[in-house]
Amino acid sequence: MKDIREINDANKYITAWDQLVAFFPEDFEKLAKEHNVMKRNRADKDLYDATRVLFIHLGIGCSLIETAARAQEAELGTVSSVALFHRLKKFGPLFKDLCHSLMNENHKLALKDGRNIKLVDATVVKESGKSGMQYRFHYCFSLPEMTCDYTKITPTKGVGSAETFKHFPVSLNDLYLGDAGYCHFAGIEHIVNSGGDVCVRVNKQALRFYLEDDTRIDLQHWLMSENVTEEGHAAPSTFQLLNPIYHCALCFIRNAKSHTHHCSLYQLVGWSSLHSRRNSHLMSFIYKTLLFKLPEYLTSLLSFKSNNYST
Repeated sequence: MKDIREINDANKYITAWDQLVAFFPEDFEKLAKEHNVMKRNRADKDLYDATRVLFIHLGIGCSLIETAARAQEAELGTVSSVALFHRLKKFGPLFKDLCHSLMNENHKLALKDGRNIKLVDATVVKESGKSGMQYRFHYCFSLPEMTCDYTKITPTKGVGSAETFKHFPVSLNDLYLGDAGYCHFAGIEHIVNSGGDVCVRVNKQALRFYLEDDTRIDLQHWLMSENVTEEGHAAPSTFQLLNPIYHCALCFIRNAKSHTHHCSLYQLVGWSSLHSRRNSHLMSFIYKTLLFKLPEYLTSLLSFKSNNYST
């Protein structure tokens, strides 16, 4: 990976593309040659220009037709939308290697216990034409392999068309991750009974929670009571889970080594310490609560010993 500071020293004006290229591995050109991505490119011979054109489609979301038009206007090359489509397929294995290289430099996305991470989601796709039908496209992405693990197409309405974990095959030691649309009992039961585990964003309207003695609980209030100390602050174990996330994010942003001390990283980005920011956030939370600027489900988490206070 190139150091963005080296680019800054050589050029006063840095574009977003320069910053993106700085994250490419040092052997990027060698990898491109191994995958023969520029083979049979008669007109456009520049590897970085060809990659930049594809990122217009992948990063911005422009159609292939609009991407071809933008590339020609920016003098990045003259290519048709059909040729771009074939070039995109040719660059696929190279992009996969780039992702692997980036993840290896910023800690592998793999669990120590060997479980397989599966990310699932769904979207609605439509056939071309005014009378084209709509379908729901279900997709499963595997980490750290970074490959498509499973796909399925269903109608958008009717039985079996909704977002659910039941659409996906489950193996022993699979860990499935999904958003709130997948938070319901049938889908979670499907994974657990197949020997897998689930991590899903909670939807309290779709899923109820009980203790072992069949007592129904409010999950949010129960978690707060389990992870708050007698002084009213979050337990140290909670912060210990957040600190590595902050550290990895800053290492990625600043292109720093994984062993860089967190104090040095905070100075590079101009941040105050975690302790100071947490106290500031707590004071802001209490102040907004006193002014009734927060929703009730948040204000209900605080209780005051006296009704006499000044803002």
